[in-house]
Amino acid sequence: MIDGIVPYHRVNLKRDKLLWSLKLAKDLGIEGLQGPKVAWITDKLGDAIPTRDMNGHFSGPRRVGYANRSMSGDAMRITELGEEHLRSL
Repeated sequence: MIDGIVPYHRVNLKRDKLLWSLKLAKDLGIEGLQGPKVAWITDKLGDAIPTRDMNGHFSGPRRVGYANRSMSGDAMRITELGEEHLRSL
């Protein structure tokens, strides 16, 4: 569980589940995640996001500034706006 954010199983949209997993990683001290790691985490949490669908679920949050990609390693990261969005769910 992440303080101030609804539990993973109560998040409805896959894009928000992706953001949730990025927030979890950040809280654990991991700056960003690549697709296979997000797929693994979401699978363990009970509602997997397959790697083949990752870009589709990432593009919306990226467009509105909830997430971005690092230049080195192409890892996905959550932004402050993304964290605010999760707190509003």
